[in-house]
Amino acid sequence: MSNKFKIKIVLFFIMALAAFMRLYRIESIPPGLWVDEIYTASNASELNADGSWKSPFGMTPLVGPGWVETPNLYLYYFRAVWLVFGLNYLGVKMASVLPGIMAVFLLYFLVKHLWGARAALGASFLMAVSSWQTGLSRWGWDEVMLTALQLPAWFFLWRGIKRQKIGYYILSGFFTGLCLYTYAASKILAVFILLYLLFEASIQRGFWKRHKRGLGFFTCFLILTSLPIGINLLLRPSAFTARLGNVSITHDMKEAKSVLPLVENVIRHAGMFHYYSDPNVRHHLPDVPLLDFISGFFMALGLGIAIWGIRKPKNRFLLLWLLFALMGGIFSLRAEAPQSYRTGASAPAAFALCGIGFAGLLKWLAKTFQSRRVMISSFMVAILGLSGGINFHRYFLQYPRVKTLWTQFWGAEQTFQSRYLEKRSRTGKAILLDDAYGSNYFFVFTAARRIIMNVEPDFYNPYRPTENLPAGDVEIYFPPFRFDVYKAIASPERIRAVNSPNGEAVFYCANLSHRELKTAAAIEPWQNQTRGDGRVLFNARLILPEDYFSTMKLESPTSATLTIDGRAMLCPDDGERVIPLKKGVHGIEIVQESAPRLPEFKLLWRPDYEHLEEIPASFLLP
Repeated sequence: MSNKFKIKIVLFFIMALAAFMRLYRIESIPPGLWVDEIYTASNASELNADGSWKSPFGMTPLVGPGWVETPNLYLYYFRAVWLVFGLNYLGVKMASVLPGIMAVFLLYFLVKHLWGARAALGASFLMAVSSWQTGLSRWGWDEVMLTALQLPAWFFLWRGIKRQKIGYYILSGFFTGLCLYTYAASKILAVFILLYLLFEASIQRGFWKRHKRGLGFFTCFLILTSLPIGINLLLRPSAFTARLGNVSITHDMKEAKSVLPLVENVIRHAGMFHYYSDPNVRHHLPDVPLLDFISGFFMALGLGIAIWGIRKPKNRFLLLWLLFALMGGIFSLRAEAPQSYRTGASAPAAFALCGIGFAGLLKWLAKTFQSRRVMISSFMVAILGLSGGINFHRYFLQYPRVKTLWTQFWGAEQTFQSRYLEKRSRTGKAILLDDAYGSNYFFVFTAARRIIMNVEPDFYNPYRPTENLPAGDVEIYFPPFRFDVYKAIASPERIRAVNSPNGEAVFYCANLSHRELKTAAAIEPWQNQTRGDGRVLFNARLILPEDYFSTMKLESPTSATLTIDGRAMLCPDDGERVIPLKKGVHGIEIVQESAPRLPEFKLLWRPDYEHLEEIPASFLLP
């Protein structure tokens, strides 16, 4: 059996292992769809909402204007994945699982091209089993695609430099440009590769003369590929700067009036592979570094080898690549450091160093113990197997038991509810959802149900029951803040809590008859009375399940004033105004001039970053 065939078999095994690590128990770990995945899926489904397809070179706000802007080309990729796997839970997850698997495969070819097959196999194996990369691949979105796309970009560039063929430069420029249609940190990598090439041209005699034609084609195709999104960012710079402004380390530096927060971030990100842990539980298992001690040893050894051989361009490239890829986290808020998600693009560089360390140790052992090759090979395989076992234990046994995972994974509750309702609907039960769930306040719940259930259950407003009720008793599901409403309609024993895996009541279910459903029909959320001055007073209680900053707007054909908790807040001439409200019950009043006809008004709010809607009756009580 030839060595090439053996390597192919080993690579096939590594790829199977990478797929296993990213697909095993995907339905339960992580505990659901992350909120960014839900919004991205919703945006992708709306690419042709108005009957015409949006330009693939535009950008769509992830949540609303002034937030993250997702390139439409990435959303089209999302839809392409659905053609194979369907618009469902797995279809959404596969959008990041597929590039997570492909990154392992592509890393092999880049590392083999620069440092040899042994280093490539070691790097690919350790990346395949990494709990860090496994976790990001199973919940992430466009950052995982960036991690994968940069690998063919660098591979073709080095291929072009070595073989002097224009086609490789063109492909490298094309893939580098494609990277810009993924995660925001891709801009850092584009700057990195251009600065690296300029650096090599300045220190290598004859570098520019030898490669100027190829680098010219590389630059042209990089510009051509990225031109559409570049023009978009020039016309709307806020699409790029809005989110960066929210998470920048400059806020900490201004508060501290020094560069110490930046220095601390550098230290934490330099140590995240071996010592520091990511404080965000959705990114990685808390209280442990990103690499297990075996991978960490190989990376440290590889780092030493690369620094020792820094005269070689490939080693300079690798070290600068790692440095620039870490900047997405280094320049983020200090409280989030180390940020293993925004530095996800550093993973291939880190595991390339692991592969170099693995190959270096193997070479030293083979040279020192020349007559014991079988024993050396068995030892190294056992070491890699131990690393795989440690990472499997970390992600599939320790990670699901983290108590804060459920509460900090925004999307877990929504996924749990959707799956529960789907299971109940398969029993033939008549299911209704309380009208509160129809509000954009619960948009993430609605979007998750559309993805997982494919159909949306009918909504029910207890103040205005529908005439087309299902036959027999029905199950009505409602959020915890609506408990008192249903307790007034039905006896408490007919209401049951539906608890999450961590024992928290995430929503309630009431089994009600038609008579009970119509009991509340006479209840109006707004009470009104004519005051002594002839003005009309409308009052109600507004219930909020959490602290909230809402943009409100009062529309009235006559003079009117909105008062919240005894304080005048808004009149129609004010337009929209941000009104901070705390969790709980708030007394709200609208005093309106009397008119020959019944006074009319609308109290609107913007319960998310985009939608303006009339405050639903489900958030109001008399």
